[in-house]
Amino acid sequence: MKDDVDRQIIEILKINARERFSDIARRVNRSRTAVEKRIERLEADGIIQGYNVVLSSDTERSEKLGGFVIITHVDGAQCENLLNDLSVFGIIKRRCSVYGEMDLVLEIEYNTLEEMMELKYYLMEHANVKSVSILPVIKEWV
Repeated sequence: MKDDVDRQIIEILKINARERFSDIARRVNRSRTAVEKRIERLEADGIIQGYNVVLSSDTERSEKLGGFVIITHVDGAQCENLLNDLSVFGIIKRRCSVYGEMDLVLEIEYNTLEEMMELKYYLMEHANVKSVSILPVIKEWV
C-alpha cells in the first residue's frame, strides 16, 4: 500500500466489497475516477487478491457463541426435575440425557459470555447438581 488513502479504501472494501466507487470517493475525499484507478492498482499489485461473499447463515453463526454443559446430578435426582428448573434459560438449544458417568448434556447458544456464566453459576448452586462443566466451542468443523 502506498498511503493512508489506500488503507482507507481497503478498510471500506473489507466492510462492503460492493461499495460504489462514488461512495468510497466521498469518504476518502478523492474523485470517483481516482478511487477506481487506486483499486485497479491495488488489484494489479496483488494487494487486493479477491472479494468474498458472506451468506446470511454465516452472519448468523458468527454472531452466536456456542458450547456444551455437562452435568452430573446428585444421587436420586432426576433429569426431568432439573430440566424444569432450567426452562427459564433461553440459551439452551438441546437437552440430552446420557448414559455413563455424567447425566445430562446441554447444547447452548449465547450472545455473551455473561449469559453462559449465569447458567453455570445457577447450576453450581442448584441443590440437585453434583458437578457441572462448561465446554465453549472454539471452532466448528463443517
